[in-house]
Amino acid sequence: MLAWALFAIAIAIFVAVLVLQHRELLRMACFLRGRDPLSNARLSVGLPGTGHAALVRAVNAELDASDAERREAQMQRQRFQRDLASLSHDIRTPLAGAKGYLQLAEGERDLARRERCARMAAERLDAMEVMLDQLFAYTRATDPDLHLDVRTVRLLPVLESVLAASFPAFEQRGFCPQVALDDPEMAVLADEGALRRVFENLVQNALVHGSGDLVIRQEGSALIFENPVADAASIDSARLFERFYRADAARNAPGAGLGLAVVRSLRDAMGMAASARAAGGTFTIELSFPALPLP
Repeated sequence: MLAWALFAIAIAIFVAVLVLQHRELLRMACFLRGRDPLSNARLSVGLPGTGHAALVRAVNAELDASDAERREAQMQRQRFQRDLASLSHDIRTPLAGAKGYLQLAEGERDLARRERCARMAAERLDAMEVMLDQLFAYTRATDPDLHLDVRTVRLLPVLESVLAASFPAFEQRGFCPQVALDDPEMAVLADEGALRRVFENLVQNALVHGSGDLVIRQEGSALIFENPVADAASIDSARLFERFYRADAARNAPGAGLGLAVVRSLRDAMGMAASARAAGGTFTIELSFPALPLP
C-alpha cells in the first residue's frame, strides 16, 4: 500500500510540474504576443530551473538584437531623409540660379551681357546635371537586382578611354593626368561597364576636388589614384565612401556627394577592395582587384 501511495504522490507531483510548466510557457507566449515592439520590456523567469533561464536569456537576446536593428534602421532613415533634403536644396540652388540668369538675359539688350547670362545659366544647369547623373548612377549601383558580367578585362584600354573623354575637363583645369603602369597588359576581374564607371567617378573626383595633376600608378595588383588637395585636414577619410558625404561644408563644389558611394557599391559587387586616405596634402584611393583564375 505504501508503494502505491508513493507512486500516486509522484504522479501528482509530475502532473503539477507539467501544469506549472504549461502555464509558464503560456505566460511567456502571452507576453511576447502582447509586447509593444517599441517597448524595452523583457521576458522574465517565472519558474526555477536552468532550462527556463536559458530560454529567457535567448529570447531576450533576440529582443535586444531586434531593438538594436530597429534603432539603427530608424537612424539610417533619418540620415537618409536629411541627406535627401540637402540634395534637394543642392539641386534647387543651381536651378534657381539658371532661371534667374535666363530672366536677366531676356531683358538684357547688351549682347555681351546677354551671352554672359546665358553662359552662367548653362554652368548652373551643368552642375545640376552632374548631381542628377550621380543620383541615377547611385540608384543603379545599389539596385539589389544589379547583374554584373565579371570577367577578365584589360585595364589600360578602359582607363585610357575614360581619360580621353575627360581631356577637355583636364585642359580647362590646367591639369595633366599621368599614368604609370608597370604592366601595360595588366588584366583584372571586373565588369567592364562597372569598372568604367568606377574610373569615371575617381577621375571626376580628382577634377572637382583636386588641386593638381592626377597620378595613376600600379603597385603590384593594385591601382593607385593620387592627386594633391588644398585642404587634406578637412577630409574625413573614414567617411569618404559614405552616401552624400562631402568634405566641402559649404557644398560649393559640384556634385551630390555620391561619386565615391557609387565606387563603394560597385567595388563590393565586383569583389574588389578600395581604400581612401588624405594626408600631407595628398588624396589617395587604392583599388585592389580579386585574383585572376589560374589558367
